[in-house]
Amino acid sequence: EGGLERAAGVFYVRPSVRYQFKHPQATGNSASPFHAVWFCGGWATEGARRRAMRALRPRRRLREVEVFRSAKMLRRRGL
Repeated sequence: EGGLERAAGVFYVRPSVRYQFKHPQATGNSASPFHAVWFCGGWATEGARRRAMRALRPRRRLREVEVFRSAKMLRRRGL
């Protein structure tokens, strides 16, 4: 699982809280109608990619973000 992502040197991060928006004159929604997912990549090696994912552990423990190794993992979570 995640072979494509490993080859490309990417992983995915989803913030636990949806983005909040302030629109001029109250035009638009105040909360995002979708879950944000960040594509994090460009890691030259698998080791660098893994270190980057490990660096997010404190944020994961605080439940501020979720980290996904593959798009398949995102789909399993319904994202």
